[in-house]
Amino acid sequence: MDLTLIILFLLFMSVVFGLYFLFPLNKRYIVLLAFSLLFYAVYSKFLTVFLIITILTVYFAGISINKLDEKFDAEKKSLEKPERKLLKAKYKKKKNLITAVTVILNLGFIAALKYSGMFAGMFDGIFSWFKITTHFPVLKIGLPLGISYYTLSSIGYLIDVNRGKYKAENNILKVALFICFFPQMLEGPFASFDKLAPQLSEGHAFDLKNCSSGILSVIWGFFKKVVIADRLAIVAGEIFAHYSDYNGLFVIIGILAFTFQLYAEFSGIIDIAAGISKMFGIELAKNFEQPFFSKNVSEFWRRWHISLGVWFREYVFYPVSMSKPFMALTKKLHGKVSPFFETFIPSLFALFFVWFFNGLWHGASVKYIVYGLYYYVIMMIGMCIEPLFKKIFAKAGVTAGSKKEKFLNVLRIIRTFIIINIGMLLFRAPTLGKGFDMFLQIFKGGRLYIPSKVIDVYDVVLCFIGVAVLLVSDALKEYKINVKEYLTLRPQVLRLSVYVSASMLIIIFGAYGQGYVPVDPIYGGF
Repeated sequence: MDLTLIILFLLFMSVVFGLYFLFPLNKRYIVLLAFSLLFYAVYSKFLTVFLIITILTVYFAGISINKLDEKFDAEKKSLEKPERKLLKAKYKKKKNLITAVTVILNLGFIAALKYSGMFAGMFDGIFSWFKITTHFPVLKIGLPLGISYYTLSSIGYLIDVNRGKYKAENNILKVALFICFFPQMLEGPFASFDKLAPQLSEGHAFDLKNCSSGILSVIWGFFKKVVIADRLAIVAGEIFAHYSDYNGLFVIIGILAFTFQLYAEFSGIIDIAAGISKMFGIELAKNFEQPFFSKNVSEFWRRWHISLGVWFREYVFYPVSMSKPFMALTKKLHGKVSPFFETFIPSLFALFFVWFFNGLWHGASVKYIVYGLYYYVIMMIGMCIEPLFKKIFAKAGVTAGSKKEKFLNVLRIIRTFIIINIGMLLFRAPTLGKGFDMFLQIFKGGRLYIPSKVIDVYDVVLCFIGVAVLLVSDALKEYKINVKEYLTLRPQVLRLSVYVSASMLIIIFGAYGQGYVPVDPIYGGF
């Protein structure tokens, strides 16, 4: 991250923060909206038009659904139950049509802007099998900032309105703010309208405790991003670019470097977003919960990018698993197979869609689809063998809270960490083929050193220290020791000393300036 950008962002935040508390409580959301749109327009320029289209289409679709609900409520009063049922089905079809058209339109923008290159390559490849040379067009106008984030959040809002979870918001400005709230625009987290929108619109009085807690989160986030992640990017970038030159040990180091780079950067930016929001009195959804302490892959994804997992569960898994074909399948299986397979077989199909689209969401490439399906296969294998291992552990005397279980949990954490790093290799490799080659390189010879001209020893040492600090912090959280909460409750002089000291450490040890190339947020392009 460029130091100039950090300074400009801090100046931007100072202006927003100052103006926010000058406005009346019920108008403060207008300040957030105005600066959110400004922030977005500065970054995306003319591509902001896609954000505006999403806001308008989702807003008017929601209002249309509201009107249909009102018409149904008015007409059903004079009808008997059978007629009322038919009328409900009629209005449901109309609501579903509005929802489907709006969703398809907005997903179409993503398909055109983000995936046109992938689709063009696929079609060209298919036609080449038949000895036909084609060059399908690729749309090259850039990718709007956070298009996947704001599109999926908007879709979630509209689906919830259609389901009757809550009424559509009549104030278009409040809908717009929910969609483009600037702290979470870059990398999320995904938010539920009924939980976030009221916080955004109600206005909050200045609270010193919130401000103090928010500042600590922002500082911690910048430390993760600028000191740890941007420095690890140097190590990972060099080894991934020239993996064939390196000994297997350093290939592993390169993979580990990327794993912690991604975690430090992604969680760091989420911390910054959460901290900024906290200063305004707004609580964002939790997105990380010590993922490297997970005992299996399923648990890892419940701890990593939590809000994305919740979105896929609510808007992909449940709709698929509760659809008529799947309900019919479950009914057909009842009594014909064991209770385990009654659950497993429908999940097998429903989770395929979840992980296929999870992989596709991460990027416009076949490797990302394979990345998603990699976790799908592992989870399915885990579900199949879980009953067997439960029996084995029961016979071995592995009981809850026992020393055997604690030792077993350590092994489970190590196993899960290895599986996750293989997934990170697929994620980071330029292509799927190079990812497999790099995996094989782990078991081959090569150079057993890191060239000092490319990677400075100073950077390597700081990487190790940074990762150690990161893991200690997560370990403390795992054992319910909250350092941030502790510091927030300390005297003001002590807090101020921590703020200044931590900021100076970031300024001194941050990976920016001469010799460093600014690293864009990885998830910011999704």
